[in-house]
Amino acid sequence: MLKKLMVSIVVVSFVLMLAGPLTNYDRTETTATAADNVATFSVDASIPQYLEINAILRTVEYDTELATYDINWDSSPSSLDFGTLVEVEDENGDFSYMAGANTYAVVMYPITSGRSYSIVQSGGVLQDAQGNTIPNAAYVMTPDYQNQDLLGTAAQGAMPIGASLAAPQSAVGNNHTVYTSDANGTAKVIRAFLAITGPDANGNIMNYTRGHSGDTGVGIAQYYHGNGKTNWSPVTKNQPSGSYSGSVTFTVNL
Repeated sequence: MLKKLMVSIVVVSFVLMLAGPLTNYDRTETTATAADNVATFSVDASIPQYLEINAILRTVEYDTELATYDINWDSSPSSLDFGTLVEVEDENGDFSYMAGANTYAVVMYPITSGRSYSIVQSGGVLQDAQGNTIPNAAYVMTPDYQNQDLLGTAAQGAMPIGASLAAPQSAVGNNHTVYTSDANGTAKVIRAFLAITGPDANGNIMNYTRGHSGDTGVGIAQYYHGNGKTNWSPVTKNQPSGSYSGSVTFTVNL
């Protein structure tokens, strides 16, 4: 009888030990407050500042389908080689001047982190080993902007309000303005054509070689100082024979 009572007391005590803590549990520790169902963290990121110009060199060729000169986007020359100059005749079939056999386009993609910018060009004289030079005004740099040029996969559209494209000019000299952006520094594709060239039958020196934009979209047809014959010096047959060389540089500035 005593053993049974002791077992009963132990069992009852064990039950009381379990029941005690359950009745004293503080439920406020598991009850969520209004702030507990929201987690907020600060987020920060830094973007570096860039000032770059990505440029590609392409040849300019006659497009038989469009019947004008246009960029050959499949070309990838590493330098400008105008080749052996060829004779160009005037409207009467008479010799007029010597022109480069090849024409080139520098296609530029400026990156400025949204700051207004300008693109400038500098070039040295084309000179041979004896010091003879090709007339500076026959070596022409023609700025160009075309609405249909692609930024990513979309046409870039019209030139931004406030932006400006410089007039054609000699490629010889320092810091010739090619393009000036709008105040927002909108990124655009800018072209510059380089050629040893001269005026067409109407007296205009046009971009490309003897034609203007082959692009199907709206662009800007550039003429060399309006009447090219006034501001232009020809390469004549009396130009000393030989190999002429120089360099050309494009820079983006703020």
